[in-house]
Amino acid sequence: MRIVISGGSEMEAARLGRLLRYTLTRVDEYIGEARLEVEPVVDSLGVELTKCRAQALMFNGNRLRLEEIQSDRDLATHRALERLRRSILRRIPRVRHTVSL
Repeated sequence: MRIVISGGSEMEAARLGRLLRYTLTRVDEYIGEARLEVEPVVDSLGVELTKCRAQALMFNGNRLRLEEIQSDRDLATHRALERLRRSILRRIPRVRHTVSL
């Protein structure tokens, strides 16, 4: 899985890369590329927020894109990654295990 991180310092990008790899560990065999972009935004009332965009290009051709906007940078990142993981899990084939007696 190729990882692309944008936004923040090198140290922040390294931390986000580790978090992305950890969150997607269970589904990384289905992902060709994962992207995470974090940027500050200001809403119409002047409140400073953080927008986190998470994208994944799966080997089966599906492209997933989502955004999360929160007041806290870590909350936006964690929520976006968890939503991405759940979306990937919904799109991968289910493996049925049979038990022989």
